[in-house]
Amino acid sequence: MGFATLAAAPAFAEAKIYPYHGENYCPAGLQPITISGVICCGTPNQTVSYASMKQTPVRKKVHKHVKRYTHTHVKTHTHTKMIRHSH
Repeated sequence: MGFATLAAAPAFAEAKIYPYHGENYCPAGLQPITISGVICCGTPNQTVSYASMKQTPVRKKVHKHVKRYTHTHVKTHTHTKMIRHSH
């Protein structure tokens, strides 16, 4: 398995470089890393591995709180209808 050595380049300055946890065949001072899933030699700028970053996050169970009323407030209206008589 061959590895490419990654030199600090402007294009990779902003890239997320993840550590790769495997056999280290890199030159002294470098370690296996992944950039967009490609394994190279270099220095990571992220603390988690690429594989763990790509895992689907665990969904948290959402609890809905429903207000329960022990009694209801009912307003009753009485309306009287006015009848107009025409003269």
